[in-house]
Amino acid sequence: MEILVKVSLKDYECLVSQLGSPAHKAIAMAAPTGGSIGGVEFEGYTIPCDEEQARILLETARQHCPHAVFEIQKAITYAKQQAAS
Repeated sequence: MEILVKVSLKDYECLVSQLGSPAHKAIAMAAPTGGSIGGVEFEGYTIPCDEEQARILLETARQHCPHAVFEIQKAITYAKQQAAS
């Protein structure tokens, strides 16, 4: 199951500074994203990862990057819902 985690530039930088393998492979594949959310410009990254990598991202965020926790949880939940349907 592929999970696409979208995080802000600040959260991405925080995660990069804290991660080791195997989640580092997911971070290395991250792609910059941009656009507008509710009229507010957004810059960040989309991190494609598998379930294990997403779990590691989530645990890392809980310990070091608390602002990223919600977005990671949301991406995991969405991917699981898509896989179930």
